[in-house]
Amino acid sequence: MTEGVQATANGDHIIILRYYREEIPVITTGSYKVIHVYYLRDKNGDTWEGTSDLRTVDVGQLDSESRKKTYTADNVVKEPEPKNFTVNGQHYTYTYDIPAYGKVAESDHKDDFTGEGNAGEGWVYTPDTKMREVYATEAGDQIIILRYYREVLPELPPTVSIGSYNVVHEYYYREKGEETDEGEDTVALTKNITVPLSISAPDSPTGPEAVLNATGNTSFKGTLIQNDAYDYTFEGMQQIESFSGPLESHYTKDNVTEKPVYTPDSGTQTNYTYYNVGYGYTTEDGYYECVIDKNRASATTEGKDIIILRYIREGGTPPKPEDPDEPDVPTEPDDPDKPDKPDKPGKPDKPTNPDGSQSPDDGGHPVEEDNPGTNPEPPKPETPEQPKVTGSDDPNPTEFPDPNDPNSPDTFTVWKDGVPQVYSKVWNAGLNKWEYLPEGNNTSANGAAVRTGDNNHTGLWMALTVGALGILYVSYSINRRRDKMKQGNEDQT
Repeated sequence: MTEGVQATANGDHIIILRYYREEIPVITTGSYKVIHVYYLRDKNGDTWEGTSDLRTVDVGQLDSESRKKTYTADNVVKEPEPKNFTVNGQHYTYTYDIPAYGKVAESDHKDDFTGEGNAGEGWVYTPDTKMREVYATEAGDQIIILRYYREVLPELPPTVSIGSYNVVHEYYYREKGEETDEGEDTVALTKNITVPLSISAPDSPTGPEAVLNATGNTSFKGTLIQNDAYDYTFEGMQQIESFSGPLESHYTKDNVTEKPVYTPDSGTQTNYTYYNVGYGYTTEDGYYECVIDKNRASATTEGKDIIILRYIREGGTPPKPEDPDEPDVPTEPDDPDKPDKPDKPGKPDKPTNPDGSQSPDDGGHPVEEDNPGTNPEPPKPETPEQPKVTGSDDPNPTEFPDPNDPNSPDTFTVWKDGVPQVYSKVWNAGLNKWEYLPEGNNTSANGAAVRTGDNNHTGLWMALTVGALGILYVSYSINRRRDKMKQGNEDQT
């Protein structure tokens, strides 16, 4: 290859200049978009209030790896305070809620408009509930939507201040006593101080004034003081209860549920009757006082006001805490077939002499006459009160009660054709049951001998009568023989 050319006569040498151009490769880039959307959240749901400016995030050249990469809200910095809009001139701070993902596209509508989907500058977005992430694309048509909200708190009612007051229930036994002068009544405080008190009537809404221990001290005797013809014995109190209410609201006995049932120290649950009410204050040292001029309790921040309800019971003897109630002594033995122990027979009468006078006793003194020759009559048992028979409220019954009912009476009067007839309850041994027969008739309809329902031990009393007569006869025979022997001796002398 020659390095040059020579000029020749015929000009057959040439210089050739060569040129080239290079083809530049096309570089493909990708992007996605981000927008922040703000809502007002209230009872009607979420209301769109504005959006941030639409921002494009360019990820650079797209290659096989970058095309597979995904982007989520975690890759976006949150903006709780929007800078590009206000609500009625007011800037608000919003709370980040949840993200959404979707598609974004240009719109023919270039003017700004408000509402869901507005991305500004002619762009609109459409959320896709199936998308959980976005890809960077050449068109940049995928978008991350970050949602924020603010709340309008409901208007709260005016604040109501709360106070408190107390309630206590006291229980007394009342019995008839001696009247006292009201001016002399006093009450001994549990601090061993005696203070004269002004006493109000029993039905007064306030009650007497007193300062008392509210913590169950054994010397506590209640707030009620005797001011009439009765004596009152304090039997106990319920625990003091505290109740709340609007500050400075007022309460009386009508606002308290009565508690007439109480178990005193005797251990027996007892029913009481509401008597009266008092009002007062609790004190710092565990006491409470009943104030005569106070007629209601108020709910206060200190909670010192107290309502004192008093209850009474009447009749009987107040039970002693250390002695349980004694059971009633039965008047009949447990075994009705077992006879009661007979009474000791009285001393027999002295026999009379043939001339009608009584013989002197062993001491030679004449004996006063007291119906000689009469037999002592055994005492008659008391007839127990018949139990009330169900269905026998009719004063003139025409039908019998069931004689086999344990509560049926031994005798029963039935009216037939306007005439009362008395029937007795008898035992029919043949039928093995009780039945009513006319009084005096102890033979049943089937001719069987029956026994009456009399449980007064008639056979026992007959045995006692025969025994007493026997004793009289023996005593009389002894005295008669002794008189004959004396008479014989006198004749011999």
